[in-house]
Amino acid sequence: MASRSDRAATQDDAAHALFVRVYPHLARWAASATGSLTAGQDIAAEAFARLWARWSKVANPEAWLWMVATNLVKDRWRKQQRERVLESTLVLIDNGTPPPDTGLLDLVTRLPARLRLAVTLHYFADMPVSKVATTMGRPEGSVKRWLAEARAQLAIELEDQHGT
Repeated sequence: MASRSDRAATQDDAAHALFVRVYPHLARWAASATGSLTAGQDIAAEAFARLWARWSKVANPEAWLWMVATNLVKDRWRKQQRERVLESTLVLIDNGTPPPDTGLLDLVTRLPARLRLAVTLHYFADMPVSKVATTMGRPEGSVKRWLAEARAQLAIELEDQHGT
């Protein structure tokens, strides 16, 4: 029977190996999804801290990390959306003109949550559709449909912006 210290050492080794393998990808994806390297690193670190607190209860640590990071990114998007609304309101009050569009990332953040998540995992985290489906807990066909919907919506938005 393994002693408590042996189990703790095994857990430490497994957690370290997972960190070395997953952290760079998770932080890079979260950074691209939020538009901030610091936020991406903070989100990845927070996901690992939460995993460590629940290590013995998590069946699939890597999938769990991606889901926690995804939820933290969504929280940040909601906060940014609230800030954008407030900023837009203040700009309109200040000079009576709408604020300028901030580009493709802004358009992506305006997509419905399921589309936005599929887009950021697939295009920003460079995950294959199968891994996006696993991370989101949905069938691959749904993810493919959401990616197609997102591309169509983004194309319309970009067309409207450029007047073509």
